[in-house]
Amino acid sequence: MFRIKDIVEDEFTLNKSRFITYLKRVNTQQEAIDYIAQIKKEHPKATHHCQAVLIDENTQSSNDDGEPSGTAGLPMLEILRKKNMELIVAVVVRYYGGVKLGAGGLIRAYSKGVNDALNSTTLYKVVNMDKYQVIVDYKYADQIEHLLSDKQLLEKDYQMQVSFIFLNNDENFTNMIKEMTSGQAEIKKLENVEIEIKVKESHDD
Repeated sequence: MFRIKDIVEDEFTLNKSRFITYLKRVNTQQEAIDYIAQIKKEHPKATHHCQAVLIDENTQSSNDDGEPSGTAGLPMLEILRKKNMELIVAVVVRYYGGVKLGAGGLIRAYSKGVNDALNSTTLYKVVNMDKYQVIVDYKYADQIEHLLSDKQLLEKDYQMQVSFIFLNNDENFTNMIKEMTSGQAEIKKLENVEIEIKVKESHDD
């Protein structure tokens, strides 16, 4: 799954209608509702404020806000689904320009609004990782630190021994530590954590 961190604003004009897309990260449906209300206050004279909310697989909603049924909110939600997004609300504000777009044109316009906004921002991939602690004697500290150079090292602590806390998904890696320390390293799997890894482009699968 993918998430955003920044509030996104993107805009285009089609047949004299102005479409402004807003994306925001939200953790609950209520946060999404509050943000939609905020956008409506910022654009009180807009013709429509169409919405799509995708928190997780079980918490999703859409609203056409006066556009013909199925031409706005649902296409917006479909883009979020296609991009494997979560924890997100999308609002597309439309200022009607006097030219009717038809059902197909509306679907394309609202889809474009969300798609372009996602393409304009940085996405973060959600990955589950195991958090480990390794405790070794000082004589192994430099070797372990070098071994951890391509891992996400969270904490390093020098006491009677040296403790490293890091993220890892490779079970063979702990075997490498055991071999390097002749079995003297104390290795603990602490917990499984969820992290977000920055990706350069949006996900089109």
